[in-house]
Amino acid sequence: MSNTPLNATQLDRLQVINSELNAYTSLDDVCWAIAAAVEELAELEDCVVYVRLGNVLTQTAAIGPKTGPEGVILNRIGLPIGVGIVGSVAQTGVEEYVADVRKDGRYVADDYPGRSEFATPIVHRGEVIGVLDSEHSEVDGISLTQRQMMASIAILSAPHVAALIAREGSADQDYAEVIADLAHMQLSVPGNLQRVFTNLTERAAKTLRAARANIWLFDAAGTRIDCVDHYDLRSNEHSSGASLARDTAPAYFRALENERTVMVNAALTDERTSELAEYLRANDVHSLLDAPILVNGKPAGVICIEHTGNTRDWRAEEANFVGTLSDLATIALLSEQKAEAERALVQSQKMESLGRLAGGLAHDFNNLLTVIGGAVETLQITSRGQGKEASLHRLIADAADRARKLTRNLMTFGGKQRLALEHISVSDLAESVEHLTTSIIREDTKLTISLAEEPIWVEGDPGLMEQMLLNLIINAVDAMPEGGDVHLSFGLDESGAVRIQVEDNGGGMDEELQQKIFDPFFTTKGDFGSGLGLSICQGIVTQHGGTLTCRSKPGVGSCFEITLPSVKPGADAAEKKANVPMSLKAPANTRILLVEDEAGVRDVVGRMLAVLGYETVVARSAEHAIDVLAGKPVDILLSDVVMPDMRGPDLFRAARLIQPGLSALFVSGYTEQIIRETSFGDARVAYMSKPFTMDELGRALAQLSAAQPATS
Repeated sequence: MSNTPLNATQLDRLQVINSELNAYTSLDDVCWAIAAAVEELAELEDCVVYVRLGNVLTQTAAIGPKTGPEGVILNRIGLPIGVGIVGSVAQTGVEEYVADVRKDGRYVADDYPGRSEFATPIVHRGEVIGVLDSEHSEVDGISLTQRQMMASIAILSAPHVAALIAREGSADQDYAEVIADLAHMQLSVPGNLQRVFTNLTERAAKTLRAARANIWLFDAAGTRIDCVDHYDLRSNEHSSGASLARDTAPAYFRALENERTVMVNAALTDERTSELAEYLRANDVHSLLDAPILVNGKPAGVICIEHTGNTRDWRAEEANFVGTLSDLATIALLSEQKAEAERALVQSQKMESLGRLAGGLAHDFNNLLTVIGGAVETLQITSRGQGKEASLHRLIADAADRARKLTRNLMTFGGKQRLALEHISVSDLAESVEHLTTSIIREDTKLTISLAEEPIWVEGDPGLMEQMLLNLIINAVDAMPEGGDVHLSFGLDESGAVRIQVEDNGGGMDEELQQKIFDPFFTTKGDFGSGLGLSICQGIVTQHGGTLTCRSKPGVGSCFEITLPSVKPGADAAEKKANVPMSLKAPANTRILLVEDEAGVRDVVGRMLAVLGYETVVARSAEHAIDVLAGKPVDILLSDVVMPDMRGPDLFRAARLIQPGLSALFVSGYTEQIIRETSFGDARVAYMSKPFTMDELGRALAQLSAAQPATS
C-alpha cells in the first residue's frame, strides 16, 4: 500500500487515542476502544478486532452489523490461524485487501453480506498478536485512505494489546496451549460433534480446576436447554440428560443473550442466577462462568463451568478462555447442522424418487387389480357362489384383496394415497387398536393404553391411523424377543396438539441406528423384515399433517412419538360413521358411457355395469366418446382420468357442450391425478380410485343418479 501522509487533525487525534489506550487495564476494553477508533477515524461501519490465543483468532470486539445490543458480537467465532482471509493475514503477517470476496475461495461467509474485505495484522516485536478486519457490502467498497487509517491504528494499538496480553498473566499461555490443542480437533467433520463436546468439557474443567463443566443446547422450539455433555472432575466421568425450561430462569437466559461471558462469583445472590437456587444448592455450586454458543447471533447453547465448595472470583483471562471454547463449539455445531441439512436434502430427494416410483407402480398395478378383482367378483355374482370353481373364485378374490392393500401401502409410502378423512375420537381409536392387537401380543408381552381425561379428536383416515399404530406396536413387540411392556398413550402437548406415544422397554437403539430407521428398505429384522414399515408410518403421519420422531437409548428402550393437529368434533361426526343403506339397483333407463383405453379394464368394468343393471355404451378413446355423444343421449360419463388422446376432465368439459345435463364418474389408478384434475365443485361429478369393488362402483353411480335424473 502506498503511503499518503495523514493530515494534522488525524495525527492529533491518533496521539489522543494513544494516550487513552494506556489507561485501559483489560484486554477486552482496549479492543473495544480500538474498534471505536476505527469507526471514528477510518469512518468504517464495520470492524472486528481479533486477538490471537495460541493457534486461534478470537473475535474480541466489533462495530457495525456484527454487533448486537449492549456490545454483543453476533456470529462470534474462533478462527484457526490460516483459515479465511483473516487467518491468512495472521499466518503471513501481511495485510490483504480483497475487492470481491465472492471470487476468493478463502472467504468465510456469515449472515453479514460482505463483498469486499480488508485485514491488517497487529504486530508486536515481529509476532502477529491480532488482526483488524473490515468488510463492506459493496464490491471494492473500502477506499485506500480508509485502509491506510486502519493500518495506522493497528500499528498504534500493537504495544497496548501486547502489554495487556502479558499483564493478564502466564495463565493465558496455558490457556493458549489448550486452545491450540483443541483447535486441532476435527471441528468440521460431520458426526464428530459429541466427541468435540466431550473434549471441551473435560479440558475446561481440568484447565480451570473447576468441579464440573457442561454443554447445554436449546431444543428446536427454544423453550428449554438440554445437557448434552456433563463432565465431573472428581469422578472423571461424562454424563448427559438433564433439562432446564427457559421460563424457570428468565434473567439467566437474558444474560446469555446479552453478555459475551456470564461471570458469576456469588451464584446464589447474583440476580442473573438466583432463580437457579434449587439446582445450585443441590449441587453445591457457588460460582458460575458461562459462555453462550452463538449461531446467527443468538444463543444455540451454552458452555457452563461450575465451581463448588466456596466462592470464586473469576478473572478476565478465564472468561476469555471459556469464550473461546464456546467459539470452537460454535464451529463444530454449525458444521454438524450443515451436514444434517445436507443429509435431510438427500433423504428428501431419495424419498421423493422412491415415492414417484411407488406411485407409478401402484398406478399400473391398480389397472391389473381392477381386471382381476372385477372379473372374479362378476363370476362370483353370476354363478351365485355355486359350482366346483367357487372355492377358486374365493382364493382369487382374497389374493386380489391382499394385493389391493399392498398397493394402498405403496401409495401411502409415496404420499399419493387419498385420505378418507373424518373426525376420529381418540378413545374410539384406542379401543379399535386394542381389539386389533389381541392376536399379535404374545403372552410374555403386556400392552397398556392410557388416555387423557378430556375428550380428544383428530381428523384422519381411521384405517390408515389404525395401520400406523399397529405397525408401531408390532415393532415394539419385535424389539422385546424375551417379552416386556408396551405402553400406548394419548394426550395433548403444551401447544394443544395431539400427542401419541408408543413406548417399549426393549433393547433400544444407539444414535447411529436411529438415523437410519425411517430409511426405506432398512431393517434390523433380517429376512423377516421388509424395511418399509416405519417409512409407511412416516408417510401416513406426514399426510395427516403431523410428525413422527423417535427417542431411544441402548438398554433402556424406545419411544415413537406422533404429533397431530387436534380438532373439535363437527356436528356431522356421528353421521360420517353411519353406514346408510343404499339401493345399488340401477335406475330405469340410465345409460352410461364407459371410456377406457385399457382393453382388459374396459371389458371387466362393462361386465360389472351389466351385472348392476346399467345400459352401457363403450368407447375405447376420448375421440370415440365424442362421436358417441354426438349421436346418442347419455346420463353418466364413466371415464379414466389419463388416456392417450385426451384427459378425462377435458373430455367431460367437451361432452357437456354436447349434452349439458351430463354427470361424470372419474376413475384412476393414481389418486393424485383425481384430486388435482377432477375438482369441479359439482354434486354431479364424483371420483373413485382403482381398483374398486362392485359395491363401491354401484354406490358411486347410485349417488350420481340421485343427483341427476336419468335422460329419457
